[in-house]
Amino acid sequence: MELGALPVRGSESTGPSVALGRRDFLGLLAAAGALTLAGCGGPTMIRADVPEQTGTNSVESLNRSVTTLGGRLLAQLGGAENRICSPLSLMAVLAMARNGAAAETAAELDAALGLPPLEELNEGMAYLLATVPARSGKLQEGRRSGEIRIDLAGQIFARPEIAWSEEYLNVLSRWYGTGIAETDFTDADGAAGVINDWVSDHTEGKIEDLLGPGSITPDTAIALVNALYLAAPWAEPFSEDGPVPFTTAAGETVQAPMLHAKGRWTAAVGDHYTAVSIPYLGGDLAMMVALPHTGAEQQMLDGFAAGELADALAVQEPVAVDLTMPAWTSGSRFALKEVLQALGVEAAFEPVVADFGPMTGGAVPIWIEQVLHGGWIAVDAEGTEAAAATAAMQGAGAAPAPEGGVELVLDRPFAYAVVDTGTRVALLAGWVADPTAG
Repeated sequence: MELGALPVRGSESTGPSVALGRRDFLGLLAAAGALTLAGCGGPTMIRADVPEQTGTNSVESLNRSVTTLGGRLLAQLGGAENRICSPLSLMAVLAMARNGAAAETAAELDAALGLPPLEELNEGMAYLLATVPARSGKLQEGRRSGEIRIDLAGQIFARPEIAWSEEYLNVLSRWYGTGIAETDFTDADGAAGVINDWVSDHTEGKIEDLLGPGSITPDTAIALVNALYLAAPWAEPFSEDGPVPFTTAAGETVQAPMLHAKGRWTAAVGDHYTAVSIPYLGGDLAMMVALPHTGAEQQMLDGFAAGELADALAVQEPVAVDLTMPAWTSGSRFALKEVLQALGVEAAFEPVVADFGPMTGGAVPIWIEQVLHGGWIAVDAEGTEAAAATAAMQGAGAAPAPEGGVELVLDRPFAYAVVDTGTRVALLAGWVADPTAG
């Protein structure tokens, strides 16, 4: 994909894009990806005419920050309900915002998210945005065959009267493969429809109506969107067992359909949890499931927020594993403004204080109005399908499991993460409070 030095206009886009506003900033994340922009007549694209960079180096500090962001989101959201989020998609949106931030706004984003210097941030994000989708393809291992599908996409929607700085357009094009889709935000329902259709298309219809009534306000001028869709078969399928009692986060007992498998997989034991990683076909992806020790649910989540999730993923010693876990399908939708504020991102949400001047050369005051996130996942005996979307208008470490192996039965609330094994980045992170709930 090409993007460039002088703004050029076109009618099509196949890459990520984002939308930001005249007086507010709306960011959106989703997991899936095809582009159909309906309503409001189809936006005109503005893109800089510079070559897109795919990134040649993985930035370890950024990879760890992405994964830790997933742990921090789960800890802040709590474990009362099923949750799913995409830390990679959220980081992609926030990284694009960081490139347009200055002064206190930029400093808070750096500190709260644990970001590396801007040049390393862009190099690292470009690497991830190119490398992760490249895991896709049809695979054959022995007698088992299947297809991995990963799609990362982004889109910026913005009012046509905003004059974007050439430098910001160059950054979006070079590192994020995106431009600006001019959109009529004065038609709130129409603009929301355009974005919701884009999200639905990029999540194979798994996430619909991410932006509800009132999400687009008279001040909205920009919406920053990123999408991730994933479908992957297990390296070896699970067997399906009958329903087994599962104690939910509410203390109730439900009958949950269970899956069972044995293998030599990586496993880790922390102060508050036991975790195993189940490989998907090809070995480039895995799902880590982590069962907290009895009564230690919040301690485990707090540890993940402090970096223990990344520590657990760093354990690479395979052991014999006997795993029983439920099949589940769940979706969630929630606002992240207060969560991000609790993490230390405050100035960006303040109309008078926020400084996103580099986006427009200071010509238009912009702040983040809200960040909405939606996710969906289905896990069964054959594998996983998942989608996530976001819209924004010191841990003790982990040790390998005992050599004798691990027997793990997930019959009460647990955490999980879908991980790119090469970079150890969490593409998705979630919490199962009740596998029988939607």
